[in-house]
Amino acid sequence: MKKTKRIAYTALLTALYFVLSALLRIPVTDHLVLDLGYIALTVGAFYLGGVPGAVIGAVGALLESMLMGQRGVSLGWITMNAIVGYCCGTVFAKIRNADKKEFWRKACLVIVLSMLLGVTAKTALDCVIYKLPLALKIPSGLVAWATDSLVMILFGLPLSLTLKKTVSKLL
Repeated sequence: MKKTKRIAYTALLTALYFVLSALLRIPVTDHLVLDLGYIALTVGAFYLGGVPGAVIGAVGALLESMLMGQRGVSLGWITMNAIVGYCCGTVFAKIRNADKKEFWRKACLVIVLSMLLGVTAKTALDCVIYKLPLALKIPSGLVAWATDSLVMILFGLPLSLTLKKTVSKLL
């Protein structure tokens, strides 16, 4: 894929991440929300790879926290999304053409592990920056890990696979 096309698709998916994350959050309980921005992050990582995946996650989270966040820019959330986008994109590029069962097994594993790594980094940064006790951040971090992983697995991966034929013609 040409560099210009890759940049354009990265920008498009970053904007889509922002729109989905800012406007289409599905509340489950008072403090539990399904963030649909992770669908765009999954699709971007799947088709574009690690570095564009990191850019989509980081810049999308930056835009959402700058323009819609009530507490300002969240360095932890930006870092978390960069980690998730990079890890998933790097592995997806290697397993994209694997048989279906193998792909699902590895894709789900990388999502769960990269989200755990990202949430751990976010939690550590938040504790250091805002001088919060770790015990206070762990429960919300675990909830974010579970819900964000679910969005990527239940919505992002199926959409990525469904679009495979269409997107391959564009790329």
